[in-house]
Amino acid sequence: MPLPVVKLLSMSLLVLALGSSSVADELPLLLTEQFENGMDRWETTDSKAGSQVWKIAEVAHSTEGNSRENHVLRVTGKSTYKPPYRSPHSIAWLKDTIEGSVEISARLQNTNPTAGGHRDLCLFWGGQDAAHYYYVHLGAKADPHACQVFIVDGSARKAITLENENTTPWTEDWHQAKVKHNTATGLIEIFFDDMKKPRMVARDKTFTWGRIGLGTFDDHGNFDDVTVRGVRKSENQPVTRGELTENGAVIRIDGKPFTEYLKNSGHQPVIWPIIGPTGKAVTRSYPLGPLLDHEVDDHPHHRSLWFTHGDVNNIDFWIEPEANGPIERKGYIVHQEFKELSEQGPDLRIVTRNDWISDEEKILEDERTIVFGADADGSRWIDFTVLLKATVGDVILGDTKEGSFAVRVAGAMKVNEKLGGQLLNSAGQTDKAAWGQPATWVDNTGPLGEKDTTPVGITIFSHPQNFRHPSLWHARDYGLVAGNPFGQKHFPPGDLKQGAATMKQGDTLKLRYKVWIHAGRLDREQIDTKSESIFD
Repeated sequence: MPLPVVKLLSMSLLVLALGSSSVADELPLLLTEQFENGMDRWETTDSKAGSQVWKIAEVAHSTEGNSRENHVLRVTGKSTYKPPYRSPHSIAWLKDTIEGSVEISARLQNTNPTAGGHRDLCLFWGGQDAAHYYYVHLGAKADPHACQVFIVDGSARKAITLENENTTPWTEDWHQAKVKHNTATGLIEIFFDDMKKPRMVARDKTFTWGRIGLGTFDDHGNFDDVTVRGVRKSENQPVTRGELTENGAVIRIDGKPFTEYLKNSGHQPVIWPIIGPTGKAVTRSYPLGPLLDHEVDDHPHHRSLWFTHGDVNNIDFWIEPEANGPIERKGYIVHQEFKELSEQGPDLRIVTRNDWISDEEKILEDERTIVFGADADGSRWIDFTVLLKATVGDVILGDTKEGSFAVRVAGAMKVNEKLGGQLLNSAGQTDKAAWGQPATWVDNTGPLGEKDTTPVGITIFSHPQNFRHPSLWHARDYGLVAGNPFGQKHFPPGDLKQGAATMKQGDTLKLRYKVWIHAGRLDREQIDTKSESIFD
């Protein structure tokens, strides 16, 4: 598994920590380039001009008093390439594509001392195509068009620099330059010779993957000892990225909406909407959005995807208090903080802390680690781990069917809509027969409408190390699928043994589920095969 881009963060310093420049230090080394084997790794904007613009040259290189001939990449500045918008003319792009955060380090030598204030060399990253990328113009003197961090986004270059030393101190010698871009926070830092203090700072999240490059606007110079840290993007591997918002976090796959983590939806956090592989929502809109075709305005506490329980120290955290009439004690799961938002290779992870509160009294605490991702076959997934913590006293998780890790599917997918929706569990039981039964997974597959008949499925897998695995399932033909390790007395075959679990103060209890959203109708054997590697 690729190394994480961001480690655990102290939430008292959330904003500062998410902007920390230490992020890129943890990126894996992707490649080093000393140009001893030519330019096979690179392609240039000036390919037709050939060696008139780019070539491998030999220069003297001295190390500790010893001099030797060294190969470098040389750009002459004689480019005839015309970019689609006002932007640099001469770029050598690395053929590899980087996903997520990136660090680029290189030795540079500008060989045009008469160029004046616009004397420059450039480093590029986030390259999507000829009209979409970032670059830093290491110009001798800052003005609106030089010595800035720029974005080219379907229009002429635009400076996005927030902090600037206003000069790049070029001499005739070689210099060391470095770019760091944390795509989770948007922080961009540019270093020149001094690798501790950035000379330029910017912040932008437009491009979260792309190619890196070397070049110049219209000058000439040498490049050597290029080091790239990051993760190489697989040819068909989708990239999941996200950002914190006022309402929680927005998650996208290859730049397109996937879902949102809503930190305050009624009485608890939820994940909604969830967009499936066909580009349409696979969970119910109501009550967070409009009541759509095939939906019923029942169970207002069924909100797309969520975790809670209906009996915690005799307090019901399952129902929506304001929507279910008077109750003795109201239970709320209150978001406290985001502890982490990080890139895990092509995937995205968030960690949150939440308090379970009733009558202003804290009953329980949880930490949720949620990883969002997608696979090359178009399927998408949400890996959800919740760590319950009895931090203030003993906690009894009562025996009730109303729990715990739950999804409410889109209206047309449910069994009782009779459009082809089906419940299927790992024991081979279907529809109503799957309710209350132990299973390692439960799948609900169906169409997304009367005209949209292509089936889409949501499978929930219970981790083998979960408490009381295999879980019992509160799976209903009206669209609810919920893994519940605490329910016993309500579920068939009517077992009278107590399903409640007691956590003594200081105890923790971890549950992990994975929601897999797939196109097409799969049989039991196919999902069993998927279950063998789903948590790898």
